[in-house]
Amino acid sequence: VRIALAGSLNLSLIRRLRPTAPDCFAVCGAACRGLQRTAAVDADKVRGLVEILKGSVPNATLGS
Repeated sequence: VRIALAGSLNLSLIRRLRPTAPDCFAVCGAACRGLQRTAAVDADKVRGLVEILKGSVPNATLGS
């Protein structure tokens, strides 16, 4: 069974939920400018999310 986590996920929640090892996190606002899911995707936020998911930035603050 594959598990996806979604629903208003911010960086703080993703950090806390990462140890549950879901197959994927579905993000909208957390990857967009101003945390607005209708805004453009922000490349720096996406890079930060990738680093958090890799575990290399446990206390990152990217507008969570």
